[in-house]
Amino acid sequence: MAAFNLIFPISITSRFRATKKTVNVAPGVKRGPLFQTLEKQGVMAVGGRDFNVGVPGFIFGGGISYLSAPGGWGIDNLLSVDLVLANGHTVTANKTSHPDLFKALPGGGAHNFGIATSLTLRLYPYTGMWGGVHAVAESYFDDVFNEYDRYSHGLIKNGKAHLIMDFTWRDNEPIVGLSMGYPEAVDNPPIFDGLRLLPSLFSTLRIDDCSSLATEVAEVTDSRGKRNTYWTLAIEYDIELLKSVYQLWVRTTKPHASRFQMTFDINHITPAMRIKAAREGRGNMYGLEGANEPLTNIMLAIVWENEADDKEVTALLKSLGTEIEALAGQYGKFVPFRYMNYANEEQDVVASFGEESVSFLKQVASRYDPEGIFQTLQPGGFKLD
Repeated sequence: MAAFNLIFPISITSRFRATKKTVNVAPGVKRGPLFQTLEKQGVMAVGGRDFNVGVPGFIFGGGISYLSAPGGWGIDNLLSVDLVLANGHTVTANKTSHPDLFKALPGGGAHNFGIATSLTLRLYPYTGMWGGVHAVAESYFDDVFNEYDRYSHGLIKNGKAHLIMDFTWRDNEPIVGLSMGYPEAVDNPPIFDGLRLLPSLFSTLRIDDCSSLATEVAEVTDSRGKRNTYWTLAIEYDIELLKSVYQLWVRTTKPHASRFQMTFDINHITPAMRIKAAREGRGNMYGLEGANEPLTNIMLAIVWENEADDKEVTALLKSLGTEIEALAGQYGKFVPFRYMNYANEEQDVVASFGEESVSFLKQVASRYDPEGIFQTLQPGGFKLD
């Protein structure tokens, strides 16, 4: 297949080129326009589930996608990257060229080592997707948790499905949006039967393009013009613990439900996300290697409008996150990992990867940026120190 270019009419000219096996992406490319073009070519890359998510940031923060079950983290599908180093030189990092730098990228993100100018990503065959949102009222939550547990145990064997449980408040009552995704044009995949057949407040489940599903997510998550913040943590999968976390979230957030938009999201860290990098020889920088079973990633989010509420919101979120971690510890299910793309600025993401990973990341940073330019002069991002 001949390579193709696409130029987007945005402030930064963004380009990408693709063959049937790889796509080369420049900074500034967002997930939606990229996949709209790839879909027409019968291929698909890992990317955020929101149309407006930037591709490079998604990748270097780890990346949870519709392809997480078969493909692992988004960054597990990064084949090569061009980086401008602190000395002004450009290097290509991959498995054979600067492999130490390439290995460090999942743990430190590109921002700790250089400026990414080009990413090459693995592509997957694509014929369409099945998915959408199935919203369920609180009166059916016992069934929701039971069916989610059934789904979770079936995920290992299925190896393709993707699901987010998104609890939020509507009219002062909790509801859950079950955001389902299956990376094939298969109507009603059986693994979702128990969940999709629950009585719904509304349902958008259908066969469609991935970019269309991402547009739907973007319409729900759009918080432009408002203030928002997140908190993330990880636990070993345990349905009884998840029920307890949900009850804690309800007790904590209900008094504020009329003032703030609050959500409690549950994602799987799939077996592939735990073992794919190690099996392919790069190693798991997140410290998650282990049994062939999923872990659970939790994201707490709050959207609000008034700057005067900033301190209250931050304190509320931090307190809730700390209580959930303590609860997970009581169950013996606490996992120290912090997912960079969902983390709060107060969370020490890099340290959560473990001492061995942190030591390696600092060694690589000192090798490629001995004066610490990207640690001291670059604003933002989770630093190594």
